Amino acid sequence: MKQKQKDYKIQKKGVSFYPLFWFFIFFSIIFSACGDDKNQEIEQKQDLNKYLVSVGNTLHFDRTAMVKKLSDMNFGQFSSYVPSNREISMNVVNYLTKDPQGKEVTASGIITYPSDNQFKGVVVSMHYTITKSDEAPSVALFTPESLLAFRGYLVISPDFIGFGSTSNLVHPYLHVENTGRVTVDMVFAVREYLASVGIKPKNNLIVMGYSQGGAAALAFQKMAEERYSDKIFVDRVFAGSGPYDLVATFNEFSQINTTAYPCSIPDILIGLDYGDNLQLDFSTLFKEPLLSHYNDWYNSKKYTASEINRMIGSDKISDFLNEKLFTLDNATYVKIYNSLEKNSLIDWTPKAPIYMIHAANDHYVPYVNALNAYNAFKKRGCQVELVTTQLDHGGTALPYALKILQEL
Repeated sequence: MKQKQKDYKIQKKGVSFYPLFWFFIFFSIIFSACGDDKNQEIEQKQDLNKYLVSVGNTLHFDRTAMVKKLSDMNFGQFSSYVPSNREISMNVVNYLTKDPQGKEVTASGIITYPSDNQFKGVVVSMHYTITKSDEAPSVALFTPESLLAFRGYLVISPDFIGFGSTSNLVHPYLHVENTGRVTVDMVFAVREYLASVGIKPKNNLIVMGYSQGGAAALAFQKMAEERYSDKIFVDRVFAGSGPYDLVATFNEFSQINTTAYPCSIPDILIGLDYGDNLQLDFSTLFKEPLLSHYNDWYNSKKYTASEINRMIGSDKISDFLNEKLFTLDNATYVKIYNSLEKNSLIDWTPKAPIYMIHAANDHYVPYVNALNAYNAFKKRGCQVELVTTQLDHGGTALPYALKILQEL
């Protein structure tokens, strides 16, 4: 049976829901695009909605379609977890939000849900680090978390600025304010859409993310609890292996001078330069070949993280970054340091319970991130749990996913 697709009219009772199981696989999975590239969108009357712009045609996945998709992604071994009597649906959602400079833009993401409108709750899922356009949820038309729709959840997955409908913009990687903003606005847009089809979801949200997604989950929680507590209630948060303390991360990198994920460091600098309008002179920061190619490698969205790592050519940080970057008497570093401090997520008081997991020897995102966040939150009397594994960054995604399945 082929994947089914049909127009989804706003006047019809529509969004659907239903159960199964599945977890997120590893944070680094790259999903291929599926569905009709000519997917027509249903324009909404903007005078009726503050956030919602349009909703794409509905895609449907039954067991046959999902098994084929998993097989196409070389994950056919997981097909046994897809039920034979369940179907999930998916829509691309375009909505109004703001870029880091406060300019209104139309961002995108996807919602995935059981096709019978019977659902347990709402999940907000944040994607891991991506660098290529077709990895964005609204282009791939899938995220690992989307499989939770088989268990009865509506899953909201934003692309973030720089991907999907805003792929022409720089991705403000790890920028806390903008990450929170685009996610909050998507939640409101999805509520407007559901209201238009006669569905009123719970305001309670389960928030989750792995790697970059772990930090994004806390960024959303922070904005929701501090500014929208009367409209958004975060029930609990699952944060896996995320970069929460950017100052400590850079300090550790400066000491050990190596990283298993070299593409992430220029990504942070490029993202925060855009997010905080730092106006950095990258000729003083990057070495060749990164210096001559960083705009193409990162901002064209043509390359995966693995491809960028290979093109950078070294896991030794001093091979692609100027060593003077890490000296405090460097005026450029002071500017960067202030931005790193501003976009760290350890100096606030979360209200919802947080489950954290991190590898003690994580060579992608240093363990100090989890430890510092945990200690800071415990000191403030927050309900937080930290599980430490002896696996690597990718391997820790499995117990993280199993914990979510157990809780949900």
